[in-house]
Amino acid sequence: MSVLQLHRSLYSADAIQAAAAAYAEFADAITVTESEVEYSVTFTAPDPDVPELLDAFANHVLFETAAARTA
Repeated sequence: MSVLQLHRSLYSADAIQAAAAAYAEFADAITVTESEVEYSVTFTAPDPDVPELLDAFANHVLFETAAARTA
């Protein structure tokens, strides 16, 4: 299991859900929980053949967030 923390002031929930759908094939499950300050994205059994998975996921979320804010 791997966990990625994303600050709520920088990332949108919709962008996280879009990225979770796009990356679903790379983990048995991707779950998102949120607190007042951040989102926690948990990857259950992430694909060991994709060592940069969390970085790529975070970049995808950032892209989705920026695209939505400039649309």
